[in-house]
Amino acid sequence: MLAEFCQLALICAFVSGVIFTTQLLIQLRRSPSEAEGISQRLVALTTINFTLIIASFVGLIFLFLTSDFSVRNVAENSNILLPTAYKVAASWGSHEGSLQLWIVMLSGWSTAFAYTGRALPQSFRANVLGCLLVIQSAFPLSADRLQSL
Repeated sequence: MLAEFCQLALICAFVSGVIFTTQLLIQLRRSPSEAEGISQRLVALTTINFTLIIASFVGLIFLFLTSDFSVRNVAENSNILLPTAYKVAASWGSHEGSLQLWIVMLSGWSTAFAYTGRALPQSFRANVLGCLLVIQSAFPLSADRLQSL
């Protein structure tokens, strides 16, 4: 059940990242005077995406810690005898896990930029956040990591 929740969190991050970001960037192109409002909505969207992505990654680590071998990634990259530290490291040791870790890092830096880039021009900030959200939304498509056996 946890694997499905993690998959759902990634799907929600992907859908919200692609649909809402595209809509907001199109709106920014049509009316640049609304850059401040669009920038604030992108900050909220970045925070939501980071929360969903980090929840999915923490769930993956928990699946490794509990040795849930019904998940393909856990079955292929872990065993019962691994020490706890190695199980945590195994969560990003596979191709899918390393992509997930990369997405976590990118969304973390995007969120940090969203909250520390307030001194920048709002249209620039909105464009950067929009690009970062589109990039980080493309990677869950390649992470087929929570398939059940």
